[in-house]
Amino acid sequence: MSNSTLNEICERFLQHQVLWIKPLLNRIRQGKNEIREEIIMPTPLFDGRDGFLRVNAIFNELDDINQIRALINECAQNQSLMYSIYMWFLQRYCQFHSPKVQADENLLKLVRTDWKQSLLTICEPIGYELIVSLCTNFTPTSYFHLLPTMSKNELHCRLLALNITILCLSTRSLPQSTYLGSLLFNNQRQMPVSYIDHIQSICLLGFVFGDPVATQMLDVRARIQERLDTGRIVRQNSFIYQCS
Repeated sequence: MSNSTLNEICERFLQHQVLWIKPLLNRIRQGKNEIREEIIMPTPLFDGRDGFLRVNAIFNELDDINQIRALINECAQNQSLMYSIYMWFLQRYCQFHSPKVQADENLLKLVRTDWKQSLLTICEPIGYELIVSLCTNFTPTSYFHLLPTMSKNELHCRLLALNITILCLSTRSLPQSTYLGSLLFNNQRQMPVSYIDHIQSICLLGFVFGDPVATQMLDVRARIQERLDTGRIVRQNSFIYQCS
């Protein structure tokens, strides 16, 4: 029996006339079918753990508006704390995967009124709108709108995508622009007017405008476009332009 698994031992005992253990094993089996599998959420457990616990303790007391507003303002220079606040809202968002869960109107009112200006200042409109969407389960047509019928894998894909987005958003609290932050913010760490123009300006994802490599790529693209327009490169040989 030393090399047997727990399931094998369970099956072996069920075949024996051990009266006292059979009801126990049957009850355990029945419980396995009734218990819903736990979902491992992408919450900060290492460097951001203390910050998340602090945010969780303060945000659970929704009546203390001033303390929460002070915490939000503190995030201006603290990426770990900013990430933890986003994760707190992501944790609340996961409730919509359960049946008959409605948006917390009290929390939503605070986000849209008492905390709005602080969140807009620290998070920019893109971060603020994400927080509102997490509180309301997005729109019914959104990919991120949770339903109780979704599988664990479907939920995990959405949480992973949101976690990556949150990580990019949290970089705004760093003192300088980063490659990761350049995906969502300009050199002044502000939300660009047009994301289409912004992505084109950095040329390669993750490259800050003004980076030598990005500048060279922009120059190559401009020169090849000019030659295409003047007929010096025929369309059949434009693969270089496509690669650039």
